[in-house]
Amino acid sequence: MKKITLMHIHFKISILFFCCNTVIFAQHEDGHYPPLDPTKIYKQWDLENLTRAYCDLQPEAAFMALYNSYLKEGSTAQNIGIMETSVNAKLKVLTANSTTIYAVHPVNLNEQGGAVVVEVPAGMMGMANAPGWVNIIDIGGMGPDKGKGGKYLFTSPEYNGEIPEGYFHYKSPANTIVWLLRGFVKNGDRKATVKFMQEGIKTYSLKDADNPPATTFYNTSNKMADGHFMDMLYDETQVFDLIKEFVKLNNGACYKRHDVIMSYLYDMGFFEGKVDKELLKKAAELGELRQRTLTFNNRVPDVLKWPGKSN
Repeated sequence: MKKITLMHIHFKISILFFCCNTVIFAQHEDGHYPPLDPTKIYKQWDLENLTRAYCDLQPEAAFMALYNSYLKEGSTAQNIGIMETSVNAKLKVLTANSTTIYAVHPVNLNEQGGAVVVEVPAGMMGMANAPGWVNIIDIGGMGPDKGKGGKYLFTSPEYNGEIPEGYFHYKSPANTIVWLLRGFVKNGDRKATVKFMQEGIKTYSLKDADNPPATTFYNTSNKMADGHFMDMLYDETQVFDLIKEFVKLNNGACYKRHDVIMSYLYDMGFFEGKVDKELLKKAAELGELRQRTLTFNNRVPDVLKWPGKSN
């Protein structure tokens, strides 16, 4: 839903009044005011807010890029991607290491009845995240099962069904989630770790708990070795589409920290496709420049930088 509060309206009026009095309504020498051009004002305003959205919603865009990459390569409600040969130099993947077997799974909670079970074997370590990398819960040794394994139940924000006993239950702040489990290789036997994970990890809708369908797996190591991007990898031309998808798949919901910028996006018709493509392109270019500047040439006095000139 469109979220515009009285505070936001007052803020917009104040900014418009300020702009008009300082720029548009500057008096000519003859004492007359030039005619108001609202089109130029709104265009500049939209550009500023689109640029801010590009920067502020980067975490959500990155989440959706990862989410989509696994669905594209074969993940379904019961089919889980697992790196059978772990990570090596041939794989294009971020933040992974070469001594761990990873199982990663995107979940649309509402498509599975609003409540999804993940059975976790002992000895795992992982987490479940919502868009923007909002942590729902750690799993395994750092989680409530303390490394002993157990059944986790994740429910969507709209789910109001009964929660049975015997589960580690967590209500997600968003409809879409991604969970990740790490398996640790012992004595160099990767195949044994993969087998252990495939035999122990199970996922299904809560409504099917009495007779759950079989959980299957596909090898993501082979796909990544062939150059497939299965991670939070994207470029500036995709960010705005990923933001739209984040809002669509999560029933228009957004986190409180994004309330103001979301109200501006709704106001300009961003989600209805009413924003000019050239304006979107310019905002993406400006946003990307800001992101790179913050990353590689941060103005904080004591920040660590790579030796030499930042660019």
